[in-house]
Amino acid sequence: MKTPAGEADLYARAGIDDVAGFYREKFVSNAVLDSQYFKPLDRFDLRFARTMWVYDNVRRNSALLDLGCGAGMLALLKRKGVTLTGVDLSEECVAAARRNGYDETVRAELHTLPFAEASFDYVVSLDVIGHIPVQGKDAILREIKRVLRPGGVTLHGIECTDRAARSRYDEMSPEDLRRFIGIDGHVGLEEEGEHAARFRKVFAHVAWEPRYALCLSSDEFLKQADRYGLPFEDDFLEYLRTLSF
Repeated sequence: MKTPAGEADLYARAGIDDVAGFYREKFVSNAVLDSQYFKPLDRFDLRFARTMWVYDNVRRNSALLDLGCGAGMLALLKRKGVTLTGVDLSEECVAAARRNGYDETVRAELHTLPFAEASFDYVVSLDVIGHIPVQGKDAILREIKRVLRPGGVTLHGIECTDRAARSRYDEMSPEDLRRFIGIDGHVGLEEEGEHAARFRKVFAHVAWEPRYALCLSSDEFLKQADRYGLPFEDDFLEYLRTLSF
């Protein structure tokens, strides 16, 4: 599998040789996410809130491309008669998404999508853009533009940072880089304004806003504290460590 030079450099510096394998181990799932899985409380859960944001903003009977589809979290869209296509680096993720109800799934690189021009009404991604190195993002946005139909819409839930990503990565020692990227594979974090400026180079109408989920799992809180170093009160973390799933 070919990988853009900048991406290969950051992954290599982090000690990740098999990028598809890395994401397979992180995100492939045996969960069954058919179109009936949603419950009202899921709107407040980190895992599903972003799915509902996409669901609420996609019209019925449209054609949608899910970039970095993983195990197929957008299967819920089948309730609205959406023709659902997914692409991912991992064969296992592609198979899981197809198993969960996607109409078509393809193993492909995001900067060379195997689809004709004007194929989709929507192109979306959730927690994908932060996994793409800065120097590779513009090519992917141009591909998104190419496969969108006239009047089409692209929606993205993007992981952001509070400082310029390039300087942040360059300041890290090889050990720190391996530790940071090894958690979730974030090789392309940027500030919100940087993302907006990048999208505006390709698309005429761009809007963005911060979005948060009300509910995080105890495991996610502990990961943010233990692996990313976010500051939480000691007694809060001690309480979380006593909880079962």
